[in-house]
Amino acid sequence: MDFQDLRVFVTVARHGNMSQAAKELNYVQSNVTARIQQLEKELDTSLFDRHGRGVSLTSPGKELLFYAERILSLLEEAEQQVRGSRTPRGSLHIGSTESTAAVRLPELIHRYHGQYPEVDLHLHTGTSEQLRDAVSHRRLDAAFVAGSASRHELQEIPVFQEDLVVVSHRPDPTWLTQDTTLLVFEKGCAYRTQLEKLLEKQGITPRCIVEFGSIDAILGCVRAGMGNGVMIHSLMANHPSSGLHCQPLPSPYNRLNTMLIYHRNRWQSPALKAFIEMFKIT
Repeated sequence: MDFQDLRVFVTVARHGNMSQAAKELNYVQSNVTARIQQLEKELDTSLFDRHGRGVSLTSPGKELLFYAERILSLLEEAEQQVRGSRTPRGSLHIGSTESTAAVRLPELIHRYHGQYPEVDLHLHTGTSEQLRDAVSHRRLDAAFVAGSASRHELQEIPVFQEDLVVVSHRPDPTWLTQDTTLLVFEKGCAYRTQLEKLLEKQGITPRCIVEFGSIDAILGCVRAGMGNGVMIHSLMANHPSSGLHCQPLPSPYNRLNTMLIYHRNRWQSPALKAFIEMFKIT
């Protein structure tokens, strides 16, 4: 089994898409496809289910991913130790919620890149729950999530404090009623979870909940008068959404810490160590 085939396999599993994996690896897509097919032939099993949106891991694929990530991590550790290099270099995969990526990270990532130009940093976005899963299963080196990780295998550092606000196209004193339509991210979003806790406490069942996959989609529909959304105040303060009205969620549901999480038992490359240290002193 060729370790480069494993690297291709892990990259495809991370993206769930052959073409995106090829772009990251700087391969032509046919080369990625051929390597996956060779690996499947060698193992005599199907590693991915193919569908219109890309690919997803089969049960054997999930088993292989568990070992492949550890093999590649050990190879990287061995290379660093033998070379005796402590200079951050190589790839670093960081996850973040979309809101944090948009508001908090640009300046910090720019600073990191300026200090460590030999590191190829890849930023992946998702819900807090998706990101916790990815760090737990070592698909990401670290991630920024909203709220406590609540998993024994994850170490966390509080890095930002966020205030949650209800966003509407005009002042809406009736938003916290049965008649409201809520525009939210998919399940696993910590901001949505805070809102759901508030609604449960108030005994309110919204008339309608509509899920979206992006900030701009939610804000566009809020602007059109479709319903109300929940965002972090720092995002709205920096977003070109003139005309939208923001009001704080009632306490204690209006505040969340953003945590930097990483795996307790994963070997830390110099690149990851430098990244973590930067946020320890931020």
